[in-house]
Amino acid sequence: MINDAKMTTRELQSFMDTLQTETDIFTIGIEFFCGECCKKVTNGQFIFFIPGFILLLPPVGQFLMLRVFSDGKIVEVQKLRSIQVAIDKLCAIEGNPIQVWPACDNKL
Repeated sequence: MINDAKMTTRELQSFMDTLQTETDIFTIGIEFFCGECCKKVTNGQFIFFIPGFILLLPPVGQFLMLRVFSDGKIVEVQKLRSIQVAIDKLCAIEGNPIQVWPACDNKL
């Protein structure tokens, strides 16, 4: 998990700010666990680190896309205006994630 890296929220925020200003990363994705499900959020543009949490927001006028995976399959899709996730549940922060369909197998 991200928390195991022992980076402070200030260090994480500084790192992500640098990535967004000095590279071609325009969108952000995150992955996290909630119980037995893995959740992936894409189309983030603004990321904020607050003690114990991460806040992800989409570009103005757009939505975040949340996909819930269980047993390797998408079981739910939601549109969100924002999401706040506990850092200890976070397992990945992705730059410019691209969803390849089908997400988990080669069957249509």
